Amino acid sequence: MRKIFLNSVLASEIAAFLKRKLHGADLAVYGPCAAGQPTDNCMIYVEDVRALPVSALKKTADVLVLCPRPVPRGAPCSSIATPTPKIHFIDAVNKFFTRPIAAQIHPRAVIEEGAKLGRNVSVLAGSYVGPDVEIGDDTTIFQNCVVTGRVRIGARCVIKANSTIGSEIFDFVYEDGAWQQVPQVGRIIIGDDAWFGANSTIEKGALTDTVIGPGVKVDDLVQIGSGSIVGKDSIIASGSVLCREVTVGTRCWIAPHVSILERRRIHDGSVVGLGAVVIADVPKGATVAGNPARTIRRRKG
Repeated sequence: MRKIFLNSVLASEIAAFLKRKLHGADLAVYGPCAAGQPTDNCMIYVEDVRALPVSALKKTADVLVLCPRPVPRGAPCSSIATPTPKIHFIDAVNKFFTRPIAAQIHPRAVIEEGAKLGRNVSVLAGSYVGPDVEIGDDTTIFQNCVVTGRVRIGARCVIKANSTIGSEIFDFVYEDGAWQQVPQVGRIIIGDDAWFGANSTIEKGALTDTVIGPGVKVDDLVQIGSGSIVGKDSIIASGSVLCREVTVGTRCWIAPHVSILERRRIHDGSVVGLGAVVIADVPKGATVAGNPARTIRRRKG
């Protein structure tokens, strides 16, 4: 976790940290701003110099811009030219305008005997960690989360408030006049640097494990079904539902409010568009959209 604070730093110090050249006057920077709403002594970024908010900059003083090339001569700002302005902007904000918050186990959190917590783990108020859970170093469990069952969470993960890792699966068999729930003996395995939004749920495996790869980012209100596998560095946006035993490859993008039918496979590098209903496998590198989802673009090579 990091906390934002205000503290002035010279533009030349930011340039030196980023190992880039400062163009224009040196100036004091007090914090980051959105590009369209600059204030005095702030830092912004633009992905294209043509998007520079010149009229807004004329109303402010001492603005530092991170952009792909130096700003035109006479522009009312200083600049640092970088081919990756957004990434360097994030790096500078983390370096100069945030600070780590000390790890804590809140007194109103419940950590069952047998749970294994790494170094600098935070478990905040109202959260529950079961006896068979392992949590890696520097991971943060925010407020009112439930982590239960045979769960292994990697290092540097974030689980936002009100999420459940290890929820009961929704799978029943009707027999002798009553519904019986399918037994659940699988695990949940979460790789390093994963991130889960608020009010998300990950179901424990029934007979197979539910596996979330390293670097996966999951937005708020996402459901990941039992036995599903999500590959490294994939993104799942808010409101999406993965039914049981879905496989998502590496570096995939699942847009908001997508529904994926059970046992379907989204191959590496694919994009699933807003609100799509996936009832068939998605080829590698494809972009699909619609209900039912259809391929609208196919990456070459």
